[in-house]
Amino acid sequence: MDKLLENLLTENLDKIYRFSFNKMKDSSRSEDLAHDIITEIICAYPKLRDNSKITAWMWGVAKNVYLRTLYVNSEISLDETLSTNNHSLFADDFIEQLNKEQEDENIRRALAYLAKRYREILILFYVESKSYKEISAELGIPMSSGVFRSLKKS
Repeated sequence: MDKLLENLLTENLDKIYRFSFNKMKDSSRSEDLAHDIITEIICAYPKLRDNSKITAWMWGVAKNVYLRTLYVNSEISLDETLSTNNHSLFADDFIEQLNKEQEDENIRRALAYLAKRYREILILFYVESKSYKEISAELGIPMSSGVFRSLKKS
């Protein structure tokens, strides 16, 4: 299996199952849908031409497998399956939530690479919304130090 595909599936396995469970509301049917989605991703991967948007492609595959499952099980009509305006079938909110989780994870990883002093400052400023003065007092860093200059630019 291609390393990119392997990483994609490894990183998104839980998300694919959550997507499936969100749609099917039943663990057995969710497992079946997740299996079908993963199988389809693996089978369709060789046809993928642009790897730069592989995550979006993966969710497109997931949506299509879900719609096909509903159609095969006669839970929706062919017209509903083909309708591009039926947002209830594939909630944009769910994709936005997954993207937000991915973004949060990327931020956590980036913060982990920073020195503790800088990480604490960024967390206090951006997450806890503390002022320069409060951060200075809490961490014992003089306001005149260059540490706060980068925060002032943002």
